[in-house]
Amino acid sequence: MGVWISPDGVERRYIVPADAPWPQLLSWLTEQALPEFVPGAMQRARRHLASDPALMTRRERDVRHALADLEVDYRARKSSLTEELIAAQEAATSIREGLLYGTGARLVEAVKTVFESASIAVVDVDEMLGDTKNADLLCTFAGTSVLVEVKAASGNAPERAYEDLVRHLREWAHLPASPQIVGGALVVNHQIRKPPQERSIQPYARPEFLAAQTEPIVTTLELLHAWRENDWSSVRSLLFGEQPTFRRAERVRPQQEETAGVAPTKRKRGWFWRRS
Repeated sequence: MGVWISPDGVERRYIVPADAPWPQLLSWLTEQALPEFVPGAMQRARRHLASDPALMTRRERDVRHALADLEVDYRARKSSLTEELIAAQEAATSIREGLLYGTGARLVEAVKTVFESASIAVVDVDEMLGDTKNADLLCTFAGTSVLVEVKAASGNAPERAYEDLVRHLREWAHLPASPQIVGGALVVNHQIRKPPQERSIQPYARPEFLAAQTEPIVTTLELLHAWRENDWSSVRSLLFGEQPTFRRAERVRPQQEETAGVAPTKRKRGWFWRRS
């Protein structure tokens, strides 16, 4: 609302938005503007009788005071909720945008944050090994550890991303001081050029590929929906299944097999293999 006042102060002209509700304007005019600037008009209309505190009943005064208190409380509550909303949005933005549009380190960090929120212990594999020779994250829950490969694709998810996971699982037992794992998972952020609502639910569709898949594939959309609802059990299930301790038979290191007097198990070569 804007106001123009004549140089002599006698005339006042108000400019209000075209869609301003008239009941609200009339209420302001009769309850605030006229009593302050044209009190004589109120007296002639005898409207001042109901707004003069000296002439009000106790009930009228009590209700007016209650309305004034309510207005103060509303403004304070609205201000508090607005600040809370801003803080919540700032805290969520980096994770939400990282899961939906992140690549590289930004995506890995968003995925790591979601896993840690679900009480999953997460270790950066590059930092642990001091090199980028294997997967991205080592995740542990309820004594069960899995390797996690994190990939992004502007279009459809490439099958070679799953190949990288399988290769890293094959090589893991031969890395020095690498903890024991029971498997791995691929986290993929695919079709990032599309709005989230237009992305395909399943990152892979080729029947032969799906039939050969032995490790879980998790989309960042799945992580996003579980994360925004604080559904931490679903986050853990995406990686470990319903019962993480018994989800997979543990891999035995070649050196452990030899110590036990058992010849090392030879894994099937190629992209996919099943644990014996």
